Amino acid sequence: MQFRILDSSHKIDNGIEYIKNILNSNPDCTISIGCDSQNSRKYCAYVTAIAFRYPGLCAHVIYQSHHVPKIRDKFARLWKETEESVEMAMALVENDITVDAIELDFNKVKTAGSNMMVAPSVGYVVGFRV
Repeated sequence: MQFRILDSSHKIDNGIEYIKNILNSNPDCTISIGCDSQNSRKYCAYVTAIAFRYPGLCAHVIYQSHHVPKIRDKFARLWKETEESVEMAMALVENDITVDAIELDFNKVKTAGSNMMVAPSVGYVVGFRV
């Protein structure tokens, strides 16, 4: 898995090794995963981030991004955000890395466009955590 460090041009070629090194040197650090997407004229960009939260200090973020053909259906585009987050969490868990949270960027306000994603996405994430 290749990542980049947020606010840096530094590339991380072996993401699993990088994550394990951070956790070994910071045992109180927690990991949160989230994904966001944005359509442009021709494609949809997905960015999946891993945030390392250091108790009482700050956070450190790495991310990976990729493009797919534009997704016009809002539900399909947002559902893929959920899938990308869970897939990243599964990859980390399969490498003996504890994931403390999967963050979903959907609005609980009923009039918000992403509200339709709250129930199915929470159910999917909870199902993964079992």
